[in-house]
Amino acid sequence: AELNGYTLANIFADEGYSGKKMENRPQLLQALKHAVFYQCPLVVYSVSRLSRSLTDLLHIAEMLRSNKADLVSITESLDTTTPHGKLVYRVLGVVAEYEREMIVSRTNEGLRQVRAEGRRGPGRVPYGYRVIDGNKLVKDPSEQRVVEEIKRLIRLGWNTNRVANYLNKNGIPPKAGVRWHTHCLAR
Repeated sequence: AELNGYTLANIFADEGYSGKKMENRPQLLQALKHAVFYQCPLVVYSVSRLSRSLTDLLHIAEMLRSNKADLVSITESLDTTTPHGKLVYRVLGVVAEYEREMIVSRTNEGLRQVRAEGRRGPGRVPYGYRVIDGNKLVKDPSEQRVVEEIKRLIRLGWNTNRVANYLNKNGIPPKAGVRWHTHCLAR
């Protein structure tokens, strides 16, 4: 802001939030409201940090433009009020979206490889499995019987709430916690 001669009014940071969808980032939404209300520039470190969705980036640019507010990207030296700046902004948006999709693709491929090798991935051990030798997943026969029963009930048309109630009523223990919940079965 100082390099461009602006007075810094506020800092909005969505640390720990994904750049995938702007509606899931409360501080970005606040920053946009601030820029629109005061018709002041929204200064970002980089377009890829603003959003990794081309649709959202185009929406943000139009929202700012129609409300007489500018967008300034420090690393790209970007001015969205010119045709050249609009072009560069859109190209950077495509690149940011591509980067996000590549990260997702590489992560999914890595998880597929881990599963193919029978190793444990990040997070909790899934119901129906247990870990041996530090990180190798193997089927747990008693939990696999429960998994098959859950699948049978779902095929019969039971919803996850009814299945969870059935499991709790019959004293079938979940992997973690004291009771089954619908979100455990929705995975």
